[in-house]
Amino acid sequence: MSTMTQSRVQALIDTIQERIAGVERITDLDARHNAIFDVVPTLKAEAEQALADDPDALKEAMDALRDAFDRFKHANAIPRLPYSSDVDARYPYRDALGQPVHIAVLWDATSKVMEPISSHASNTLRIEDLYPYVDPRIDNHTRGQAYENMLYSRKIVAADLRDEREYDLIGQRGVFAARRIQAGECLGVYGGRLMSAAMFFCCVDDTFVLDAAAGASVTFVDGENILAMANTSLAYNADGKAVCQADDRGYNMEARTFHASSYCGRQFSIRAFFASQAIASGTELRWNYRYSPDMVRHVFGRADDRG
Repeated sequence: MSTMTQSRVQALIDTIQERIAGVERITDLDARHNAIFDVVPTLKAEAEQALADDPDALKEAMDALRDAFDRFKHANAIPRLPYSSDVDARYPYRDALGQPVHIAVLWDATSKVMEPISSHASNTLRIEDLYPYVDPRIDNHTRGQAYENMLYSRKIVAADLRDEREYDLIGQRGVFAARRIQAGECLGVYGGRLMSAAMFFCCVDDTFVLDAAAGASVTFVDGENILAMANTSLAYNADGKAVCQADDRGYNMEARTFHASSYCGRQFSIRAFFASQAIASGTELRWNYRYSPDMVRHVFGRADDRG
């Protein structure tokens, strides 16, 4: 790399550090996330344009940008709540400051019928089944009991494995039936912190993040409650590596999407879970994440290096 090129690279690295430092000085956390959401792609485009003629120089600049952004993400991360039964008792959706985002109106994602959260009239959409979990008027104790009477979470042990190749699950949490559950019963909702596109962009760990978009509103939810602890089932190749989702026989719960509007007008979608079959007490609950084979290999596929 020539001296002139090295000077161009250093100038870009200095620019990267200066602009990200400028974002760090923004007091409001939400504004900080929004700013970095714009700054990083802009810096990337500038580096690609300035160093298009030198792949090695471009790589050095991009590595510097990646490292600076990683430091920013860790310094400005909003931590997930560690799972406990107390999380189940809280209202299931919260904002970046930890304040509840109360749902005012709920409707089935496949229908245009909107149901005010104050209406408990029975209908074929079964929206009313969600009320014990999302009605803001229900106190935390009652909400927590609704989960506790049906589900519990504990760490997976070897005896729980449906396939010996699931050994990576040992020590991780799973969700189990606290009593016999009838087919069609509502199990609750996937609850956690709602995130904007900018907040998701800054997310350090997206393991529990689900898309919660509704219409033109880009939203994500970082799962924290008991439904976020539920595992999936995978299919494996001859080498014991996960390659795709297992067929439908591997699941006993299914997700259904509902759209919601909060009292402050925030639009997002929620994912409610229902038992797809009768579930005996003590049985682990699993659902189809609907990951593509590429996603399964990326998230779960690991070389078997135990030997």
